[in-house]
Amino acid sequence: MKRVEYLEKNDIARKNTFSPAVVTEGGRVVWLSGQIALRDESGKDISGQFEPQVRTIFSLMDKTIKKAGGASLTDLVTMTVYVTDTRYLERFVEIRPRNIQGRQ
Repeated sequence: MKRVEYLEKNDIARKNTFSPAVVTEGGRVVWLSGQIALRDESGKDISGQFEPQVRTIFSLMDKTIKKAGGASLTDLVTMTVYVTDTRYLERFVEIRPRNIQGRQ
């Protein structure tokens, strides 16, 4: 049986949608490779479009996690994000909780 505990968030962690620490017991660990999205899942070109790329990447990650172990993005413990244009960093922080349901 899997058990996950998220430590209490401070104001910065709440604003940026992360937990200071996550403790897990049991279950299975799945490591995802990096993701990019130049086309959405219907094949439409989304090159240079930040928000559609983020949404597509979250969707692809969710599908990969489900296929690998029957979990979902809500079970994600950590992620490393590279935003190459810092103008989009705050927007990413706003988009992320909408795509990782249950972790807002």
